[in-house]
Amino acid sequence: MTLIRSDMLAGPFTGRLDYAGHCLVLLGPDDPTGLFDFFVNATMIVPLGHDAGVVILYDRIHRAPDGERSAEALVYRIANGAAVRDEVLEHRLDGVRTAARARHLLTGRR
Repeated sequence: MTLIRSDMLAGPFTGRLDYAGHCLVLLGPDDPTGLFDFFVNATMIVPLGHDAGVVILYDRIHRAPDGERSAEALVYRIANGAAVRDEVLEHRLDGVRTAARARHLLTGRR
């Protein structure tokens, strides 16, 4: 998996997942560009139900004086040669910063 920043100083990232001779595009966050920095905390390839999936946990930091900070997640289901974002799981992982916590929430273990 490769994550590519759209700009060296600011802006979200896009991704590319290469596996078994396939190259899938991972669409980046919906966050605005220009005034935010994005710091990836963890990337995981995990089973999501019966499908393989990719989870990217990242921090979003507003560069304005308030310095607002939040932890976000991108979740992609990989099936039939496509990577599609799963907004329900993204919402469930909102605020999660660590791979261990994300695995607990995804598997239902506490």
